[in-house]
Order: sequence, then structure tokens, then C-alpha cells
Amino acid sequence: MASRSWASCCMSPHCEQAFPDGGRLASEQVRNRAEMERDLGEALRRRQFLLHYQPQFCLQTGSMKGVEALIRWQHPYRGMVPPGDFIKIAEEGDLIHQIGDWVLLEAARQARKWINMGRNIKVLLP
Repeated sequence: MASRSWASCCMSPHCEQAFPDGGRLASEQVRNRAEMERDLGEALRRRQFLLHYQPQFCLQTGSMKGVEALIRWQHPYRGMVPPGDFIKIAEEGDLIHQIGDWVLLEAARQARKWINMGRNIKVLLP
């Protein structure tokens, strides 16, 4: 139904004013977003997410107080996708809970590895 109203808009004489490119840019944005949503689901199944750990230091002592776990997406075609490019889409597409669960489990797994190595490093989740 939404595509019919969009199509009828582009049939009107005012279409060129609203969409100087004939709606191609809007159509491309919708297509890119749909691809991103589909790819996010695949990313979970194919384990394309990874966490980068950024050290956090105490300004007074200079000692490391922990690390902040930052999610990244290693997309097979787009390369490294920053969270600003996919978190909002994940939230709107109801994938954010699954991604959040993965982040928690992965950060806990890494913290356990560090503990087993004799390093008590706090992992902070933003």
C-alpha cells in the first residue's frame, strides 16, 4: 500500500519538486536499509560481529581501570561497519536484543579468559 501512494505521488506533476531525481535516491535508501536489515540477521548467524576493547585509564594514577567493549561488524562486502551505521536499524528491526545478548556473552567470555590468565580486567559495556 505504501508503494502505491509513493508511486502515485511520482505520477503527479509535483513529483519533480518533491523528488528532483524522480525518487531514485529515496528508492535507493529504502533498498539499502532493507539490505542492511537482512544482512544484520545474517551477521548474527554467521558470527560477523566482533568486540574491540578500548582501555580506560584513571587520570589521577594513570593505571588502567578496565576496558570498554565496543561492537563492530565485519561485513563481507561493506568491510568494517561502525555501530552508528547499524544500531538504529537493529533497534527498529527488533534485532537489538539478540545483538545485545551476543555482546554480553562475548564480553563475559573474554573477561573469563583474562581472569584465567591472571588478569582481573573489568569490562565496561556502554
